[in-house]
Amino acid sequence: MGKIIIQENYYSKLQDLFNNKLNKLYLIIAPPRSGSTLLEKVLSGSKNISEDIHEPFMEFGRREGNINEAYQKICNLLNKSPNKSKNILIKEMSQDIIRKNVFKKLLCLTNKIIILNIRDPFLCAESRIKAMLRASPIALKDPTKKFILNKLKKRMEKYEFNEIYNKYLKNDSTEFNRKLLDAYAKIMNYVCWEDYVNNFIEMRDYREFEDFLFSDKERFMMGFGWEEISIIEKYLENKKMTLLIIDSTDFRTNPKKYAKQICKLWGIKYKKDMLTWKKGAYKHVGEVWYSSINDSSFVKSHIETSITIDKFPVAVQEYLKKIAIPIYKRLYSKRLKDENKKLQI
Repeated sequence: MGKIIIQENYYSKLQDLFNNKLNKLYLIIAPPRSGSTLLEKVLSGSKNISEDIHEPFMEFGRREGNINEAYQKICNLLNKSPNKSKNILIKEMSQDIIRKNVFKKLLCLTNKIIILNIRDPFLCAESRIKAMLRASPIALKDPTKKFILNKLKKRMEKYEFNEIYNKYLKNDSTEFNRKLLDAYAKIMNYVCWEDYVNNFIEMRDYREFEDFLFSDKERFMMGFGWEEISIIEKYLENKKMTLLIIDSTDFRTNPKKYAKQICKLWGIKYKKDMLTWKKGAYKHVGEVWYSSINDSSFVKSHIETSITIDKFPVAVQEYLKKIAIPIYKRLYSKRLKDENKKLQI
C-alpha cells in the first residue's frame, strides 16, 4: 500500500502568520492594464515594505493551477525570518482572485486599507489588445492556432505552408508560433506579424483582429476584470472594510502627492526615491506586458488620449458600454481626489 501524502494547508498557516501581529499584509487589486503595476512599484519602494509579491494567484485564476501553491509562496517569504516582522505587499488582478471566492480569504488576512486601482476602460481595453497581439509569438493558444490553420488550409499549395501545418501538433515553440503568425500575416498581405499588428496599432483600429482575438473568446472576454472588481468593491462595502480607490491617471498626474497620501493612510514611510528606479531593473519583467515600466526610470506623466469606441471589435464595444464604463464611472466618483491642493476621499 502506497504512502499517504497529506498536503499542508498553507492558508491556515497564513492565518497564523498574519494574526500574530508580527506581519502585515497590504493589498492592491485592479483590472488588467490599469496601471496597478506602476502603483505597486512605487509603494513597494517604502522601506517599511519587506516583500513585494506580484500576482501570486495568476496560475490559479487563469490556468487552473493549485491555489495552495499560491498561499505557499506567501508563506515561504514570511518564514524566511520567522521571528522578524514582515510587511508584505501583494498586487493582484481582480479576475484571478474571483474564482472560488479567493478574494474573500485574502481580504481576511489584512486589517490595512485595501487599494482598488482603476483607469479609463477604453485605455485599459486598448492596452490589453495591443499587448495580446504583440505577445502572440510567446503566448499563442491552441484555439488561435487552429483558427490560423483553418485560414491557411485554403492557400496551402499557393503559399507552401505544408511544412508549417505538419509541424503544428508536434511543436509549441516561440519559433513555430512566429512562423505560423508570419504565414497568417502574409495571406493578409503583410510582410510579417509585427508589420501587420503595428500597422493597425498605429491607426488605433482593432476591428481588423476581431476574428483572431475571438478565436479564443472565453480567454479574451474573461480578462477585462471590471465585473470582478465591482464584486470585490461591493463585498468590501457590505463588510464595512476600508477601501481606497486610486485612478491611475490621477496618480500619474501628481505621483508625489498621491504616493505621500497613500503611505500616510497605510502607515508606511514615504521617501523621495520611491518615484524613481534603475531602468531595466524591475524584477517583474515581461517582454511585452511590462515593457513600459521596465523601459522607464520614473513615473511618466499621463499623455494617452482616449480611443473612440467604434475602433474596438463589436463584442468589446458592447462590454465597454454595458459593463466596464458604468462600473468605472461609479468607482471613479468614489476615488481619492486632488481638490484645492488637498487630497480628499
